[in-house]
Amino acid sequence: MNMIDKINKFVDVMIEEKSKFEIIQNEVTVAETQVQSVLDEFKDNITYIISDLQKKETVQKDNKLSDIFNSVSQSIDNGITTSTCEIKDTISGMEFIKEFEKTFTVAVFGKVKAGKSYIGNFIKGNIFKKLNIDTSYSKLNEIPVRVYDRGNISEQEELSTFDEDGIDGFKTGITETTSSIQLFQIGAMTWFDTPGIGSVTFENEMLAKDYVKNADLVIYACNSDAAGTRQDFSELKQLMEMKKPVLLLLTQSDTSEEDEDENGEVIAELIAKSEEDRNAQKNYMLKSLEEYGMKADILKYAEIINVSAKLANVAIESGDEEKFQDSNMGKLLDVLISITLNEAADMKRKTPGNRINTMINTTIHKFEEISASVEEMCDSIEKNKKDLIGKKTTIIESIKAETTGKIIRLLDQAKAKIEAGAKAIDEAELNNEINKIVNEVTQSICSRELKVSKPVDFEVGLENVGKLEMKKETVTWEEVNVERRVREPRGFFENIFALFGKEYHENTVSRTKKSKSINIGVNSSEITGRIMKQLEEWFKETVNTYIDSLCEGYYEPVEELNKVVCGRIKEIISILDGLKIKC
Repeated sequence: MNMIDKINKFVDVMIEEKSKFEIIQNEVTVAETQVQSVLDEFKDNITYIISDLQKKETVQKDNKLSDIFNSVSQSIDNGITTSTCEIKDTISGMEFIKEFEKTFTVAVFGKVKAGKSYIGNFIKGNIFKKLNIDTSYSKLNEIPVRVYDRGNISEQEELSTFDEDGIDGFKTGITETTSSIQLFQIGAMTWFDTPGIGSVTFENEMLAKDYVKNADLVIYACNSDAAGTRQDFSELKQLMEMKKPVLLLLTQSDTSEEDEDENGEVIAELIAKSEEDRNAQKNYMLKSLEEYGMKADILKYAEIINVSAKLANVAIESGDEEKFQDSNMGKLLDVLISITLNEAADMKRKTPGNRINTMINTTIHKFEEISASVEEMCDSIEKNKKDLIGKKTTIIESIKAETTGKIIRLLDQAKAKIEAGAKAIDEAELNNEINKIVNEVTQSICSRELKVSKPVDFEVGLENVGKLEMKKETVTWEEVNVERRVREPRGFFENIFALFGKEYHENTVSRTKKSKSINIGVNSSEITGRIMKQLEEWFKETVNTYIDSLCEGYYEPVEELNKVVCGRIKEIISILDGLKIKC
C-alpha cells in the first residue's frame, strides 16, 4: 500500500466511523426524548386517575384510605419528579462526556519542542492542502482548530505558526506551546494536543485531565534527541495511573545528510536516523521505563515508535515512498486506525446506548419500587377489610334490634291513639312507616360503623300483615222477662173465693236473645308478630346483600388504585424496556 493509499485509508476509516457514531447518537437523542415524554404522559395520566378516585366518599371520610391515597400520590409524584430531574441532569451533565462518545479521542502530551505540532499538522492534513494533493481529506469540510488559552476559547480554520516548515496548523509560539491546548476533529477522531498536565493553566489542566480520562489513546511525544527526562517519566507515571493505553513516540527521528549536487554545490537532505540510532534511543527508553517500574504498564498497547513528521512531509512533497516508510508516520496511522478496531472501540460505540439503557434501567427500577410501595400500602389494610367483613353480623344484628325497637314503639304509639278513638291504620300505611324506619336505621348504622353510606331506598313489601285496629268481640245472652197478670180463677174453691173479690195472678216468662259488640283491645301483638316474621327473612337477604355491597364499595377505591397504578406502571416498564438501544 503506497503512502497516499495509507493516508486515504486512515481518513476513510475515520469518516465511516463518524457516520456510525452519528447513527448511535441520533438513536440516543430520540430515546432520551421518548423516555421523558413517557414519564410526562404517565404522570399526567396517573395524577388524574388518583385525583378522581380521591373524590370518592369512602376515601374522603376514612382517614386510613385518605392517607393511602395521599402516600401513593406523593410516592408517584416524587418518583416521577426525581426520575425526570435525574434524566434532565444526566442529559445535561453528559453533554461534555457525549462529546467524547461521538469520536475516538487521542490525547497528545509532550514538552515544548517535542514535535507534537508537526505530527498534529500532518494528521490534520495541512500538507495535502498546501500542496493541493487530492486525497480523502478533500471529502472533509474545513477542519477548524479550537484553542483553549488562559480561560479563553478561540476557533479558526487555520492558525499561523512560526516553525521553519511554514506549514500552517498548530501555533508553536512561546505562549501557545507552554500553556494552551489545541484540538481538532477528523471524522471520528479528536486530536487533543496539550504540553502536559502540569504545564498549563488551572482551567486547561482540568480540561486536559477530562480528555485523558476519556481518551482512547494517549500519545506521549519525546524529542528523540532529548528523550527520557525526569519530567517525561513523571508525566508518564501520572498517565499510567490513569490506566490509559499509551503510545510512546520518539519524534524528530531524522537527520540532515549533506551531499553535492551536479554543480558541486553542497545540499542538505532530510533522511531518517539510522536504524542503529533509533534502536539505541528505543532501548534507552525501555531501560529507563523499567527502572521506573513502568515498562510493563506503558507498553501494554503498542511498542515505542520512532517517527518524523518532517520527513513524511518531505516524502509527500517529493513523492518519495521510501522516505515516507522511513518516517514511520504510516505506522502511526495504522495505530490510529487500530483504535477503531479493538475491543475498547466496540465498547465505545456501545457506550452511548449503554448509557441511555442504564438511565432507563434506573428509571424502571424506580417504578418497580413505586409499584411495590403501592402494593404494600394497599395490602396494609387487608386486616381492616377482614375486620370489616367480620363486623357484618354484628351490624346486621344492630340494624335488626334498632329496627325492631322502633317498629314496636311505632305500633305502641298507634295502639294508644286507636284506644283513644283514632281510626285504624291499614296495611299500606304500615308498610310506608316501616320502610322509613328500616331505611333510616340501616343508613345510620352503616354510616356510623363502616364510615360509609349510600342512599338507601328499601321496599320491605310486607304482605298480609293486616290492619292495625281495635279488636272487637260480640257478646250474646238471653234476657228473661217475668210478667205478673191477673188470671181467671181455676177450680171450685178459686171461683168461690173470687166471688168474695179475691184475685188470682200468674207469671208469664218470656225469653229474648240479645248480643253486643265490645272492644277487647288493639291487635298490635298480632300485627307485630306478622311484621317481625317477615322482617327476619328480609334481613337475611336484602340487608345482608347491602352490607356486602358497602364492604366492597369501601375497598373498591383502594383496589382500583392498586390495579390501575400497578397496571399502568407495568405498561410503562414495558414501554421503557422497548426504548432500550440494542448494543
